Amino acid sequence: MGRRWTLHDAPRRSSVATGAVVGLLQDVNALAPGDAALRFLSRLVPLEYLSLVEYPGHAPPRQIEGHAVSQAAQETTARCFALYRRHAFFRLDDATGLAADLARIGPEVPQVDVLHYRQREIPDPVWREAIFERERLAGRVSLLFAGAAGSVFALNLYRDTAAGEFGADELARLRAVAPLLRAVLRQRLQAQPADVAERVAATEARVAQRAPALSARERAVAARIACGVSNDGIAADLGVAPSTVITLRKRVYTKLAIHSRIALVWLLR
Repeated sequence: MGRRWTLHDAPRRSSVATGAVVGLLQDVNALAPGDAALRFLSRLVPLEYLSLVEYPGHAPPRQIEGHAVSQAAQETTARCFALYRRHAFFRLDDATGLAADLARIGPEVPQVDVLHYRQREIPDPVWREAIFERERLAGRVSLLFAGAAGSVFALNLYRDTAAGEFGADELARLRAVAPLLRAVLRQRLQAQPADVAERVAATEARVAQRAPALSARERAVAARIACGVSNDGIAADLGVAPSTVITLRKRVYTKLAIHSRIALVWLLR
């Protein structure tokens, strides 16, 4: 069982340095929400990964964004979330129950639930071995809050075992800024199309404007990469092999002279 905290306090500027708050407000207008959150939170505690997940009503959770501090590990969260969905580990996750409770409460109540799992507390040995042990994740901190139309969002934060477990003071820092993150990110997330097909279509239109040299298939792949869809998800969506997705991604990056998803998101902002 993970440790849980429920927060109702209004955001407090005094809980974090003014410069970090200013940086968050600037980043959230220029970057994808999850990327802005990772930059902000990395100023407070050491982090390796952030996964932004939506619980859309009664449907299984889906990853909206996945980010890593290291450029070499940008695909890690997408790979892990694909396993999380494929093996229905979300059914064993306390975060799923918290999300259902938050959906019932609704966004009118300014509530954030914080859930902390250490690696050894992951409640299923297969889930623990397949993701946390294999990827050397010391634990996870989840910040959950309600959005519009029954949806709930979670910021899942991870660190490498080399950095050690989240300490009590670090958890306190994350709890202190959780209401601020909710206030800043909720409006931005609700401004995005709730349905993934709508988000992909809107992003593909931006790709066509900003990168006319891409082929139709390359545009389709680029849009889905920018929306945080995993390689397996793109392959299933387009009816192609995962290896084809990797080839198309390489072509996109070469034509646009970029090397990462973050650079693609910047190009399309």
